[in-house]
Amino acid sequence: MDNLNYIDIFDSGSGFFIADTVFSGTQKTGTHTHDFYEFFILRQGELIHYHNDEKYLLKPGEICFIHPTDHHYFQSTPEGIPAIITNVAFTIGEYEQARNYLQCPGFESLPVTERKVLPDNNSLSALLAVFENIFKLAGLASTIELQFLFRALLIQALVILNKKPSQSGNSLPHWLSAACHQMEKPQNYQKGIPRFIELSGKTQEHLTRSLKKYLSITPSEFINNIRLLEAAKQLRNTTHPVGQIVFETGFENPSYFNRLFKAKYGQSPGKYRLLNLSIVNPGARGEVG
Repeated sequence: MDNLNYIDIFDSGSGFFIADTVFSGTQKTGTHTHDFYEFFILRQGELIHYHNDEKYLLKPGEICFIHPTDHHYFQSTPEGIPAIITNVAFTIGEYEQARNYLQCPGFESLPVTERKVLPDNNSLSALLAVFENIFKLAGLASTIELQFLFRALLIQALVILNKKPSQSGNSLPHWLSAACHQMEKPQNYQKGIPRFIELSGKTQEHLTRSLKKYLSITPSEFINNIRLLEAAKQLRNTTHPVGQIVFETGFENPSYFNRLFKAKYGQSPGKYRLLNLSIVNPGARGEVG
């Protein structure tokens, strides 16, 4: 299995890579994994996708999201139906920036759906229009202009992948929305579940049931996700020791923090910081606490 690294694929200083791939006959790619995120859209035809040992038959308009360390490959259908996919790869740093930009109650706490059929032709057309604009401007526009387009594309895709079917038209209750919003503040998430209960004005049981109903998470998962987002932000943007960041984000046990961080980001806090430092400053290398 091939292990692909962003530094060998992306243009120097770029956080993104985009390409069209055409499949025909009995074509098959090699199994591979990588240290970056990616998503792709099947634009035409049918294609078999093997993702983490699961087999899927992709149809036009289907968008798929691949995490770092996932393994996957593509294969033409037995009928040899021609297929075209557009693939967008992006660094962990770009992904986290997009998630932080979209931060709002619920969004940051939901896992990204790995496979989804675009809900309508307008959604597909909108994404493809950005694709075409990027292809058209490649080599003509400035790096900054292309970065803006890529980021707009990534945000658009994340919104689509995180959109959940409406639950009989029910929206987040005002009290829960307000409590979630308040819990994003350091002085609140540092105090954990007791503060969440206090802000909600409900019992712990009521709060837990409501979070599971509307956001499909527990209070602990909600709070830990906010803390991890802040920790990742500090790792990217400060030189604070990891131990200090653990304390400032409300975690009491460094081992527990490390375990949660690695589960969410696929790497240790130190490696995450080093990788994102190299994204911002490709010449920077060395030990980072």
